[in-house]
Amino acid sequence: MADHFYTRLFEIAPESRALFGNDMAKQKKVFSGALAMLIGQIGDRNRLKTSVGYVARMHAKKGVTPEYLAIGGQAFHQAVCDFYGDACTEDLQRAWAAAYDEIVEIMLATGFLEDDAPAI
Repeated sequence: MADHFYTRLFEIAPESRALFGNDMAKQKKVFSGALAMLIGQIGDRNRLKTSVGYVARMHAKKGVTPEYLAIGGQAFHQAVCDFYGDACTEDLQRAWAAAYDEIVEIMLATGFLEDDAPAI
């Protein structure tokens, strides 16, 4: 999924490449690990909120803005279909979109993208 995500992200917003270091292999591993962790916590809102807060702070430190989260959403939704290929159904797309939207909603609602946000 990570390969597809970053391919799509850099197609949609080439300038976003500057937010990442030179080691994209490492970044893709970080993305995959974070995605697995967050998806595994979708049913536990309190754990998810804590984990998303950490992820949001890491994004904020790199200069990610709420606008980039929307761009990331576009890239993520396209990457889902790239990853699943012919098995990418509307139900699957809706499920992944709901998961992404929930994570972003928590990021924005908790204010962790703001410089003065409290640490957890």
